[in-house]
Amino acid sequence: RSGHAHAEHAHHLRAGGLRSINIDAMYGLPGQTTARMLASLGHVVAMAPDRIACFGYAHVPWARRNQQRIDEATLPDRYARFALFRLAVDTLTDAGYRWIGLDHFAREDDELAAALDEGRLHRNFMGFHTSSGSDMVAFGITGIGDVSGVYLQNRHALSAWERDLE
Repeated sequence: RSGHAHAEHAHHLRAGGLRSINIDAMYGLPGQTTARMLASLGHVVAMAPDRIACFGYAHVPWARRNQQRIDEATLPDRYARFALFRLAVDTLTDAGYRWIGLDHFAREDDELAAALDEGRLHRNFMGFHTSSGSDMVAFGITGIGDVSGVYLQNRHALSAWERDLE
């Protein structure tokens, strides 16, 4: 979909009462170039999420059998991966996001930025948080949520996740 369509979806989510939108992006994907990364980041920024996590792709074909089909020659080398990450840092900070730490970014008015300034920022296996105790529901495939202190993970199989989402 176009960046405009994604931005429109984000607008509808906010109009429906969604308080915070977080987006995961990836760098180091097979065949990813700086031009493609920049285009993807443009779509992300157009949605104006509150938080963005920009993870490095992990190529682990011994653990993920589907990755065995990927031609490793199409993977960016470590220098290209670093350049893609630096592009993400520069693009997102230029768009008004604050680099919170590692691979996480937040809008200046987000509670994570305030928590960082006030020394209240914490990190667990799910990322950075403020210990505010609010529930977090994940919609994406394999997404992990925390509802009333119980961790929930969405299904790994695309077809099963699609059925659950419907």
